[in-house]
Amino acid sequence: MARVAVAAFLGLMEVHGEGAEDRYQTWHANDHLPENLAIPGVVFGQRWRATAELRAHHCVREPALGAPQFLITYFFGEPLETSLDEWNTLADGLRAKGRMFEERSVRVGGLFAIEHRELAPALDLSVRALHHRPHAGVYLHMASGTERAESDEARHTELLGRPGVAGGIRFASAGAHETGGARGGRAELYFAQPGADLTATFADVPEATDAVFTGCFGPSRD
Repeated sequence: MARVAVAAFLGLMEVHGEGAEDRYQTWHANDHLPENLAIPGVVFGQRWRATAELRAHHCVREPALGAPQFLITYFFGEPLETSLDEWNTLADGLRAKGRMFEERSVRVGGLFAIEHRELAPALDLSVRALHHRPHAGVYLHMASGTERAESDEARHTELLGRPGVAGGIRFASAGAHETGGARGGRAELYFAQPGADLTATFADVPEATDAVFTGCFGPSRD
């Protein structure tokens, strides 16, 4: 029986050096991601890439957050503590074997609890299948506070009604962050329909007053 995701790691990754993006994608696709997906507690994992064109449209509170080329997610099932132990043990083991990609910096990275999943009104699909469905990319909205305002609800409803949006997942911070703990109070991740133009689909999205990062990431090379 498939396990239901209850939390996720969200990470904004910046890689450094000439040719680092290609090397990172090769490492993540052929080594790191398969090892993580083999863990029973990891029910989904994905890597998305922001090209220079997409990064030009990112809105950030701190200049360093404009540099990450990749968004990484790992979704975890219950029992969450066991799943996280498996995940961290794997990371420690791979690091000890020299199998981690060292030319990277985690600009934002932390564990988030899944609060709510919702599909676009016209999409006939199990809401738990949203992140498994083919898509053109994602839009991430991250804010520092933990409380949602009326404007957050209005933005969420408006986004779900936009042509090209398949659905969204809303998160709340669930623990210590690798970096930028104050920046990760809540997050939203919206999935674009196959064939959608990311820049056009998510143009002019209203930001929360405490937003620290908003922007799109498209498919990453396998």
